[in-house]
Amino acid sequence: TVLDTLRDEDLQGNAVRVGGHLKRRMEALADRYGIIGTVHGSGLYLGLELVRSRTTLEPATEETAELCNRMLDLGVIVQPTGDHLNVLKIKPPLCIDTTAADFFADMLDLALTQLGHGHTG
Repeated sequence: TVLDTLRDEDLQGNAVRVGGHLKRRMEALADRYGIIGTVHGSGLYLGLELVRSRTTLEPATEETAELCNRMLDLGVIVQPTGDHLNVLKIKPPLCIDTTAADFFADMLDLALTQLGHGHTG
């Protein structure tokens, strides 16, 4: 039944399409916010690594926790992961649509702005 649903609802194709869109949105945010060191992953399994400096790659552990709390205030649950708890784990359900992905990206943009991380360019 699960495999039938995956096929009938084209959840794998959806993951590729929406995941690609979401990754492009995350990469665009990385161009604007220096705290985003890199965007990892593919499909609907992404990681946003937050750093204090792109030169030293010092993990932004406290800032990541603060960002997760701000995202929660905005209605988005996201948790830190990684050895230094400075990676946002982005694993939405396979059925997520572009509207929901855009909401996530927009709230992340808003949270980064509210927390004063500024723009790089």
